[in-house]
Amino acid sequence: MKKRTAVLLMLSILALMLGACTQKEEQQAKGLKIVTSFYPVYAMVKEVSGDLNDVRMIQSSTGIHSFEPSAND
Repeated sequence: MKKRTAVLLMLSILALMLGACTQKEEQQAKGLKIVTSFYPVYAMVKEVSGDLNDVRMIQSSTGIHSFEPSAND
């Protein structure tokens, strides 16, 4: 009985160790997602952040005050 318990304990520990050896998923988006309101701010933020962040500008047809962020933003 003790031998059976010891074997089950060892198998459980082995299963936990193998389960912990998975690779981490890579993040799709790199850095921050920054949304700017008009071009001068967009250009300045793009130059400062370089390739570290995802910088976007809201559509020119959308006004600054009427911009409504969605779940995708």
